[in-house]
Amino acid sequence: MGKNICCLFLFLLAFFPATGSVSAASVEFDSRGNLMSSDAGSSEFITRRASKFTVPEGVRLQKDIIYEYYPVFGKTFSEIVRSVEENGPLSRTGNTRSKTKLEWGLGLSYQFDYSYGVDEDENKVHAAVDILDTDINYRIKITLPTLLDDTPLNPIEKKLWAAYLQLLLENEHERAGIIRDINLRNKALEAIKEISYFIFDYKGDAAVENTINASLKDDAVKIGRELIKKINERLNDYDRKTEKGGKADMPERFFTRQPEQSPD
Repeated sequence: MGKNICCLFLFLLAFFPATGSVSAASVEFDSRGNLMSSDAGSSEFITRRASKFTVPEGVRLQKDIIYEYYPVFGKTFSEIVRSVEENGPLSRTGNTRSKTKLEWGLGLSYQFDYSYGVDEDENKVHAAVDILDTDINYRIKITLPTLLDDTPLNPIEKKLWAAYLQLLLENEHERAGIIRDINLRNKALEAIKEISYFIFDYKGDAAVENTINASLKDDAVKIGRELIKKINERLNDYDRKTEKGGKADMPERFFTRQPEQSPD
């Protein structure tokens, strides 16, 4: 019976709709699924985008990732590695340090139009929603070591340092790739596009748009949090398989790989 009523109202809406203008909305999340304001979400990652630090020639950065740096020192390659281990970013608990750090968040945006009718007997609004456009944007920031002075290094050690930094970076880029996984992204976008119908109490025409906005946001938040949950599951699986993304045994991995990448 309920399904028949919905179908009837959809039919009536096609011929006698009360419509609203096209609206745009978005929801922003941190990596734990907490909601953030749009301003906070962007400022956290953009305010320090510019940096005076540089990376060695040959180290490949990605345009859609923000990079920050912490200084390390050393007159030899081994001293630099030790400096990385001693000065890397602190964990959230402040008990351990890592050689690199990845921070991320994402935003879901959508545009929509709607039509609605009022069931006066039940005092209910039946609203048909048309999702016109959707997008997911990612905010990813990677913190890396940067050598403030490489003049004490000989050419071989400079190449070792560049290769070591590139290996550190590759692990974080792999994790960034998991965050931006196209299949997870598409499933979330499809879920948003499937939102099509709401029924709620009628409290006057002026309240209809606000109620539709709130209902859409609630659904978008659920979809966003489910996406973040799945991303975190994959990140945790990656860390388990690579021993925290390869960072825990980085010096050993680096040196065992060096014969294949030995400098000329």
